[in-house]
Amino acid sequence: MLQKFSMSFATLMAMVIGSAGPALAQGGAAGVVGQGTDGGGLAVPGVTVTASSPALQVREVTTVTDERGEYRLTPLPIGSYTVTYALTGFHTVKREDVRLGTGFVATVNVKMELGGLEETITVSGASPTVDVTSTATTTRITRETLELLP
Repeated sequence: MLQKFSMSFATLMAMVIGSAGPALAQGGAAGVVGQGTDGGGLAVPGVTVTASSPALQVREVTTVTDERGEYRLTPLPIGSYTVTYALTGFHTVKREDVRLGTGFVATVNVKMELGGLEETITVSGASPTVDVTSTATTTRITRETLELLP
């Protein structure tokens, strides 16, 4: 009886441990990474990078570029984001409609322009966000497409 219980317990544990990997992979953390540079292509440290989206449980997520001008906003839930870049002495830049899917990390680089006045530049659809770190073939179906199905 004890041997039968041990065998059942071992089988159950193997199933639980074996299914944990695929379950975590389905969660697929998304994110936004990139670099802030100036007009001459030099890294701009200290840029405040803010991502906002209805997909977030909090109002917005913020980070600051490091000494190489690089930033990382991960993990983020899937959805559409507005990413804002701000630093005193530079024009504020806003990238709208940055779409993140499961496991997709968008690389969004930004060129900060010197500015004397407080001004916001909004870029819509300037460049597509392409996952350059993955060679996987995927098909993404939006909620709107699914709702149109009979």
